[in-house]
Amino acid sequence: MVDKIITQNYKKYKDGYRRTFIKEFLKQIEQSESFTIFGMPETGKNDLFQNFAKNKVFWESIFPEKECNFLIIYIDLKKLLDVSPLGFYRLFLYTIYKTTLDNIKEKSTIEQIKNIYTQTSEKKELFSIFESCEEIIKIVIEKTNLKLCILIYDIATISSFKQQFFNSLKALRNVNVWKIILSFASDSNILRIMGPELLSDLYNLIRNKNIWLKLPSYKDSILIMEEWERENNYRIPKKVKNIIYRIANGHPGFMKSINNIYQEKKDISCLYDIKKLSKQSSIIARGDKFWTKLNNGNKNILMKLVNDPRIKVKAEYLNKTGIINKENKMFSQILEEYIKNKSLLNDKKDTNTKENDGTFIDIKTKTTYINNQKLKDELTDSEFKILLHLYNSKGNIVSKDEIAKILWKNEAIKKYSDWAIDKTISRLRIKIGDSAKNSTFIETLKGRGLRLLK
Repeated sequence: MVDKIITQNYKKYKDGYRRTFIKEFLKQIEQSESFTIFGMPETGKNDLFQNFAKNKVFWESIFPEKECNFLIIYIDLKKLLDVSPLGFYRLFLYTIYKTTLDNIKEKSTIEQIKNIYTQTSEKKELFSIFESCEEIIKIVIEKTNLKLCILIYDIATISSFKQQFFNSLKALRNVNVWKIILSFASDSNILRIMGPELLSDLYNLIRNKNIWLKLPSYKDSILIMEEWERENNYRIPKKVKNIIYRIANGHPGFMKSINNIYQEKKDISCLYDIKKLSKQSSIIARGDKFWTKLNNGNKNILMKLVNDPRIKVKAEYLNKTGIINKENKMFSQILEEYIKNKSLLNDKKDTNTKENDGTFIDIKTKTTYINNQKLKDELTDSEFKILLHLYNSKGNIVSKDEIAKILWKNEAIKKYSDWAIDKTISRLRIKIGDSAKNSTFIETLKGRGLRLLK
């Protein structure tokens, strides 16, 4: 029964799904070379890596002829609730502990790892957590014949960390450079976000080898849709599959949204009018997810391209991920329509509601509005004070010292904590729909402070 479930779960992989990428991934592990994976947003990277991290269960089911002599330690930074070095290494410790327990059979080795984890998991000192991670790594590579591939996704999440943190990652690899491979994955070009000064010794490892995750081919796209048929016990007519592929050009996220629209209406005609299709709520939601993961530079290029298709785009990330194809067009009609709609909406806002676009705070009621919508999640007192000060500063830079005085008043010097300030701002960003890596509202200016963009 278990074998049957495994066969069903990995059928598309057994039939060749993403085979070129998977072979390149394996090649880097075999050569013990660290590497970075870039791909456009919403293309199923997370699902792919989660399967990789099932280790022998996955790899031996699709490559039974190959020896699985490695473990994937998959660090999914979307699970990082505490965005700090301590939070990262807590997640790292738990992940490596769980992965080794699931994959190593030798009892004495397991007992050693369990003891280290039990003694450390409740500790709050960063150095203690880091030391335990390092110790477990040493045990695994010394007591087994396995290599460790530490796969971190999405590394841009921790772009606010300091140089010392990235040096500590390099130190983990230096435990054994032949058996430890660092692998990074991102929806954006992290080398533009995090330069050599920040990444320090890690910079050369990140730029050493780049693997560009392309969109699924036609064959891969059909395999994805066949998997949906098995999971949901329905049939997608071949003609519909071809239309879904043509509109989304293989993008898994957009294909899924288009298929859901078809399944709801069971009418193929709903797929022919791209303009109407692009205005469906599920397509808009998918487009929003895609859009928020692009940096402002790439957003501006795409906006210009929909308004003037004659512009020749030369941007490594857009070209190599395939967002812009060889014909200098966007990879998908549906994305192009989404951006056109967004461009028209922005033009309308600029002419009609510019005074209310962005952040607005009603001082009398202490009510916050973002883009004319009342904020759903109530701000804490500290979060509101910071946002109000940024709002009243009208785009001027606010230093962390100013924020400390807002939070702790006369005891600012005594209670000052960069960590506490960063945590409060991080929570505030989440509530207003902002992010540090793609700032729409609150911009961080390194070494200077913060300012409200709109």
